[in-house]
Amino acid sequence: MPTIKVRCPECDARVVREVRAFRKETEVTLTCPKCDLEFTEVVGPAAAKSKTPLIAGGALLGGALVAVAVVLATSGGKDKGKEAAKADPPAKAAPRPQPRPNPAPVAHPNPDPPDPVAVPEPSPGPQPAVPPDPPAAGGEDDVFVRAATFKPVGPLPELPPLPPTDRRPVLTLDPGGHTAFVKHAFFTPDGERVITIGDDKAVRFWSIATGESLVTVPLPAGPDVEGVPQGAALSPDGKHLAIGVFPMNRGKTGLPIYVLSTETGGYEQVVGGSREVQTALDYSPDGKRLAVGCGDGTLQVLEVATGKAAFEVRAHRDSIVGVRFNPKSPVVATVGRESVVAVWSLADRTKPVAVIDLTGKKPHTLDWASDGKTLAVGGVSGEVYLYDAAGAPIKTLPAIMERGGPMQINQMRFLPGDKQLIYGGIAYSGWVGVIDVATGDRPVTVKEHSNTVRAVACNADGSLAVTSGGEAHETIVWKTSDGTVVRKFAGASRGLWAVGWGRDGKSVAWGSVNGAGPDGLAALDSSLRLDELTAGPRPDPAAYQRHVRGDGGLSVTVNDFFSFTVTENGKPLYRHTAAPAGNRIYSVSIVPGKGIVVGASFAMYLIDARTGAELRRFHGDNGLTTAVAPAPDGRHFVTGSSDQIVRVWSPDQSEPLLSVFGVNREWIAWTPRGYYACSPHGERLIGWQLNNGIDRAPSVHPAVRFRASLYQPDVLKYLVPAGNLQLALALAAKFDRQAVAATGLADVLPPAVALAAPAAATDKVVVKATATGTAKNPITAVRLLVDGRPYEGAAGLKRFDPAQVKAEATWNVTLPPGAHTLTAQAESAVSKGVSSPVAVTFQGKPQLPNLYVLAVGVSDYPGDMKLNYAASDAALLTGALRDKSRPVFGTIEVKVVTDRDATRSGILEGLDWLKGKMTAKDVGVFSFSGHGARDPRTGTFYLVPVDVTDDFARTCVSGDEFKSRLENMPGRLVAVLDACHSGAASGTPEPKGGRPQKPKPAAGRADNLVRDLVTDDYGVVVMCSSLGMEYSLESPATKAGFFTLGLVEGLSGKADFNKDGVVYMHELDTYATLRVAQLSSGRQNPTTGRPPTIRSFPISKP
Repeated sequence: MPTIKVRCPECDARVVREVRAFRKETEVTLTCPKCDLEFTEVVGPAAAKSKTPLIAGGALLGGALVAVAVVLATSGGKDKGKEAAKADPPAKAAPRPQPRPNPAPVAHPNPDPPDPVAVPEPSPGPQPAVPPDPPAAGGEDDVFVRAATFKPVGPLPELPPLPPTDRRPVLTLDPGGHTAFVKHAFFTPDGERVITIGDDKAVRFWSIATGESLVTVPLPAGPDVEGVPQGAALSPDGKHLAIGVFPMNRGKTGLPIYVLSTETGGYEQVVGGSREVQTALDYSPDGKRLAVGCGDGTLQVLEVATGKAAFEVRAHRDSIVGVRFNPKSPVVATVGRESVVAVWSLADRTKPVAVIDLTGKKPHTLDWASDGKTLAVGGVSGEVYLYDAAGAPIKTLPAIMERGGPMQINQMRFLPGDKQLIYGGIAYSGWVGVIDVATGDRPVTVKEHSNTVRAVACNADGSLAVTSGGEAHETIVWKTSDGTVVRKFAGASRGLWAVGWGRDGKSVAWGSVNGAGPDGLAALDSSLRLDELTAGPRPDPAAYQRHVRGDGGLSVTVNDFFSFTVTENGKPLYRHTAAPAGNRIYSVSIVPGKGIVVGASFAMYLIDARTGAELRRFHGDNGLTTAVAPAPDGRHFVTGSSDQIVRVWSPDQSEPLLSVFGVNREWIAWTPRGYYACSPHGERLIGWQLNNGIDRAPSVHPAVRFRASLYQPDVLKYLVPAGNLQLALALAAKFDRQAVAATGLADVLPPAVALAAPAAATDKVVVKATATGTAKNPITAVRLLVDGRPYEGAAGLKRFDPAQVKAEATWNVTLPPGAHTLTAQAESAVSKGVSSPVAVTFQGKPQLPNLYVLAVGVSDYPGDMKLNYAASDAALLTGALRDKSRPVFGTIEVKVVTDRDATRSGILEGLDWLKGKMTAKDVGVFSFSGHGARDPRTGTFYLVPVDVTDDFARTCVSGDEFKSRLENMPGRLVAVLDACHSGAASGTPEPKGGRPQKPKPAAGRADNLVRDLVTDDYGVVVMCSSLGMEYSLESPATKAGFFTLGLVEGLSGKADFNKDGVVYMHELDTYATLRVAQLSSGRQNPTTGRPPTIRSFPISKP
């Protein structure tokens, strides 16, 4: 009797059932023994021949594209098959139980994800193959086994001492948006951009039209709160942005106010003269003065040009939280944390014009009407208090109540005309809206923010408002007339609320949903295998240990937000209360044999389990430690924080052993010294900031610039098993033959680079780069980047032999008419530095770029390597580009290479054709749909052509050759890789029988092809059909691969989220990601890497 063997689509458990033989395809209902989910499968002759065998005896297919039957939303009945390919994008309708729910979708600029149709119900056809389980623990290759039995020969590597924390490079995170509270938001004068200022010590400029984060300006920063922005103000003409920050070195080196240009984001000046931390700022109506509210309650009015104080008075007993110039008279209003509002005439320092005591109301914000006659005050009470210029009350506008409590007002501004106010705050979720000043009515309410709103502003005519706040620190632009959301800006990451350690000791997991389940714990949604340094599957809660509140006779009972009680065998030992008063405890766990870890508002520390005495303070968590879980053996523990970082600690070390930052399925892990490992696009997620003094913009170097010396996955995989870096280095040297120098960030800092070029040109221009290295790490090469691509490819690289401490390079550059961005990259043996960008405009009438497309698709592989739709995918994609992209390009030319023509020589001839067509103004697209493979003997990755043999080097296209071909092409390039594991591009087992076997998942490191292409060395946008350890799926219902279908639908207009008639590359990426995840029920998750120097550009205009 045949047997069905499949995976449960909900919990991924194996489901095995014997069935009778069927002469035709028959739907069989199965029940998961683990989660009781009922779902259907098809058995019968056709099913047995499918590329995912369901009958016992057939092995799971490891091919690049796995056939999947999917039921798409259709009109029903007999037309289902005909309508399948026309299905609309996935919708937020109530889904069936979702198989292996995918991580939170990539953040995107549209107000909501595309209105997708309902998630497909379990298919009546064959289900997709799933990657095999991780290898069984305990083998000789197991890094935990190696570490446990390792006996070093000779001394361990010497580690140079780490610099003090205040002299180290500062970690920065970049998930595409802010990673901490957004305190301020403004419109630029042209109304086309939004500026946000966050507690992540960064200023971001956003495009309202495209939703992109255009520029990120770092603020000078140090450890902990040093550099966190406080007050901010926009000048009346909108050209200057003033920002006060928590000072460096606790103010010992000054209390600067930074003034940035809203046009370029560049630093214009530093205004000194502040007495204390600037908790509130406002420009005078003429833009020549700044009102400064200080942390000690002092009010200052500083001359912007000189920093001299024109007015100074102790205005409040506590810090000033709001300050506003009267627009019509020399008067300033302030609100203090002690709940007092004061109005001061700049002609009289002896006493205020008015004092308004709002004790119990907790006012937060205030604003003057444009005529200067009315002052509005709002706060925790939710009411709006209106006063005249002398402080006499006019009226009180009532609060909105929700669930018995008021909607608190954190920020508030008058709209032009003074008849309405816009506000932002919090009740049970984030609230923003419009208040009618005359009646107190709320004609517009917007509930799009997921949590507290802290920033509110409007554009020049008051038609649009911008508000910031929420779990994802989102910023929303909306119409003040009706609340219609115009645009959302947000990164793809969130604070963490859950962590767990795998019960096998070899993985950690985390979750970012702020809410507890029935068990009282927040959910886990992502995981990382510590032994392989690969993203794991969605965590099974039963497989992970969470916080421990009982160990033998010891027990911890949480009393309230501020204390817990420890008992032994039921007898109270002590009550622990976090100090100082008001220090809230967010997490607590016993670490068996080590003590109790406490995560509180102001510190994370370890106490003795029996006495409560503090044993150690831990340093490095810059947020609130919201979750903690010990390893099963008690040697380590893991924490999750509101700063979005997962950290692994040793109880006897004050700094984390390993830190991890993840965004969806991309991740990067690093050590305090800077050694790191990451997923293919993970290097873009973090950087290291170097301060250049308190009066200059700092430099930020993404992790990728340190790859030559600090990308060390073979070291990091031993780090947790070994327990320290010295042993990990020794283990990597012995077992992986990786002789890694013991170093740190301070020893491998990138070279300094400066670029000089004229701002405008009519013909050739001379561009000169000057790079400065060190005697230890001199300059080996300098490269010029034009609009994010290497100028003249390999020929444009200037090499220096011998290497030089100071090197100069020049290029004679001719470019098409229009504006261009130039940067220079300098290399040493250990790192790379990049200059500030220089804008150059070549005179003449700009021409539309041309589009050249080379599409390779291979279905007709030999033997069981055959695929169904790879060749037709190539035709489908090129057809969509030819049809939908014509309005945004001058000329479109397409070359399709499929099946018997897709030999090695055919693919290389196609790349030569593409190079011959491309110029600097053009866009080129290379797509490959077929198998990708990695030769296990050499580790080299290959694109597999139709005439593949066991001699990969002779018959396949190696990653190095592919990179070289793309490097030497001008223009903007997009590589679309729709192969088995294109996201990690890793490979095949040992070739056998004269032909490589079907590609299978590999647990090795992520493929360097994808990693390399998105760097400045190549400047290629890479769109991968799937993440590592995932299959790229195809379906008879769609007659296409899911990824190709998502791209084609997106190009046809479904990716036009902002409804401007144009599809941009980042919109296409977002749509395809959401669409494929929906079609595959989370089994396939595309990923796109875009070099930071490449801006999103139009790709279609359907």
